[in-house]
Amino acid sequence: MKFNKFEVLASLLCSWLAGFALGLWRSEGSRSLFTGLVIAIFAAVATVAIYKCVSADKTIAQLNRNVGEVHTMAIIDLQNAHRKHVIKVKSTHNQNMRKAQNEIRRVTLNFDRFNSEYDYIATMYQTRRASTLSEMTTSTTSRRSSRSSASSAPQLRLRRSLRLPPRLT
Repeated sequence: MKFNKFEVLASLLCSWLAGFALGLWRSEGSRSLFTGLVIAIFAAVATVAIYKCVSADKTIAQLNRNVGEVHTMAIIDLQNAHRKHVIKVKSTHNQNMRKAQNEIRRVTLNFDRFNSEYDYIATMYQTRRASTLSEMTTSTTSRRSSRSSASSAPQLRLRRSLRLPPRLT
């Protein structure tokens, strides 16, 4: 049996009070009130010491019985909290992924729309340019027969000035 500090102090105090009470009881000059007070203190300290020893075993036994349940309940609570956290993280991830995919779709549609508008404008510009060039070439071919081949420089400059900007891809 192991003694802690309180049990050692209580046993020393009880033995001292018992010796003192017996000494007073046998002496002739003792008063009965003082002797009764010492015996009452001895009884109180002895009762506290006995209760502490008896209840310590019961408390430890009660804790040992319930520690398994407490441990399993703590593990179950932790598992539930972890499961809820994982579900929350997954739902947040899925929501953010949907938002990102919707944004990508929106940007892709805008890009495709701009690209198709560019194709339309480029086609219209090419047909207009081709008709303008064909008119110019017909008018210049009639003049070319009268002039030398050195007069093709203005037509080349005109073709260069009508070029489109590079296509966006």
